[in-house]
Amino acid sequence: MCPTNDEVLAYPHTVQAAVELVLSRMSDDLRAWLSGFDGDELALCLKLAAGMGTGMSVRALLGLWGKNAELLARLPRSYQHPDSASSFFLIECWKRLRAEVAPNRK
Repeated sequence: MCPTNDEVLAYPHTVQAAVELVLSRMSDDLRAWLSGFDGDELALCLKLAAGMGTGMSVRALLGLWGKNAELLARLPRSYQHPDSASSFFLIECWKRLRAEVAPNRK
């Protein structure tokens, strides 16, 4: 089934807009966990892969399963599958949150 015009217009079409949308809908618990995560990207990827619920929510929110091909096409090639794309966006959220709290880290 093809997405309707309204569905296509409702999804973000840039990485920045997608990250902002994910952050705006993120639970306080997940935000706190991501902000405090002290590993590297690979460790974060492994943690995110273990918890499927968050990735599923991101895929649905951003229309990554067939409804937002434009956004997927903007990602690095290794992240253009919907499952990988959800990890990409969560990692980008993590980077943004870390940048916000970096001045407070010692």
